[in-house]
Amino acid sequence: MFNTQTLPIQTNWVVFTGAPCAGKTTMIHEFASQNYKTAGEIVRLYVDELLTGDTPPEDIEKDLRSEATHQTILKRRILREQQTDPMDLVFFDRGALDSPAYYVLNNHKLDEALKSIDQHSRKYKYKCVFIFDILPIEKDGVRHESEEERKQLDKSLFNFYYRYGCTLIRVPVLSIEDRYKFICQHLELRPGSGEGNTSTISAHSSDQLINNSSGLSRHF
Repeated sequence: MFNTQTLPIQTNWVVFTGAPCAGKTTMIHEFASQNYKTAGEIVRLYVDELLTGDTPPEDIEKDLRSEATHQTILKRRILREQQTDPMDLVFFDRGALDSPAYYVLNNHKLDEALKSIDQHSRKYKYKCVFIFDILPIEKDGVRHESEEERKQLDKSLFNFYYRYGCTLIRVPVLSIEDRYKFICQHLELRPGSGEGNTSTISAHSSDQLINNSSGLSRHF
């Protein structure tokens, strides 16, 4: 007899993903402003911790590409999702499945990361994943990904989410308003009809992930 207990929980979680500077965080802000529950990018808190600690700013870029840092980010992403009510409609700025793409980009070993992802994916299934098409990048001395790296990430992110059976929808290059309407249409939400909960969800109760947006975190 088929054991239904092996099926993952169908959550109400929506993930925004894409290469750096694709506009996903801007869209997280937009949904937050419409009173939807949002979860900011985990790596932003990590960067803030480095900036307030003993790590010199010039060393942060190197730290963000280290395997140990990617392990920490993955653990925090998984923990936050485990602590989120599956029935809540939540918009995540990157999900746990973003991490393997960055492991590949930085030539880190995937074995342990995929074990964690496999276990997590057997428990939870995202409602939908929106992958944002790449926007033209403005060089500002902070963004360090090359066009080649951004394209590699875009492809890798799509492949990993597809591999785990996620419902994927491409978000084309549009205005902020039109992207917002595009997403609402696919989710069958009436624009401007947020649930009246403007809180953010994070791995730590003191996180201010949406408001703390240090540029150094754009590696993720």
